[in-house]
Amino acid sequence: MKKINVLKDFGITLGISFLCILIITIIPTSMYYFNIINSKVFYIIELIISIIVLFVSGFIMGKKRMKKGWLVGLEMGLIFILLYILISFLIFNHSFNLSNLIYYLILLISSIVGGMLGINFTGNN
Repeated sequence: MKKINVLKDFGITLGISFLCILIITIIPTSMYYFNIINSKVFYIIELIISIIVLFVSGFIMGKKRMKKGWLVGLEMGLIFILLYILISFLIFNHSFNLSNLIYYLILLISSIVGGMLGINFTGNN
C-alpha cells in the first residue's frame, strides 16, 4: 500500500511539473515568436523555468517522503529527464549533444538539491 502512495505522489508531482513548464513557457515562447526577445534570452529563460520547476518538485517530494532527500530528488530528476528525453528525441527527433548532457545534469542537480532541502522543511516549527 505504501508503494502505491509513493508512485501516486511521483505521478502527481511529475504531471504538475510538466503542466507548469508548459503553462509558464507560453509567455516567453510568445515573446520569442513575435521577436520581442532573442534566442539566447529565450533559452536562458527556458533553462531557469526548468530549474525552478524541478527544484520545487524535488522539494515537494522530499517534504512528502521526509527521508533521504537526495535519493528522492535523484529519482524525481531521473524520471523527469527520461520522460523529457523520450518526448524530445523520439517525438521531435532532436539530436543528442554535449549541451543537452549539461542541461540534464543541471536539472538533475536542481532536483537533488530540492529534495535535500525538502526534508528539512517538514513543517516542524
